[in-house]
Amino acid sequence: MNVVKAVPRQAVLLADVGAQLMQTGSVDAAVRVLWETLALCDAAHRWDTQLGDGSVGPPLHEAQEKALAGAAALVDLLKQAGDPSADILAADLRTARARLASS
Repeated sequence: MNVVKAVPRQAVLLADVGAQLMQTGSVDAAVRVLWETLALCDAAHRWDTQLGDGSVGPPLHEAQEKALAGAAALVDLLKQAGDPSADILAADLRTARARLASS
């Protein structure tokens, strides 16, 4: 089995976990889960475009969008709370968007 083909489903599940963590006030855990999800999507994207046949593209793109949306919601939450880490995470999110936009 091509392990990368499992990434989209896992990324969607992790993005959902990140959203649940935000709702329960576990912001530090949400940051960890959502940023790990973005890293997972980035790794799968690089593997699929460099070594794979591109067949993971559409489901991976959908998973990336969900992960990016979750991360953006988290950054907004942190900005509203006046958390100083919001600016750093916003910069990371911009970088992640740029890297994943090439899909």
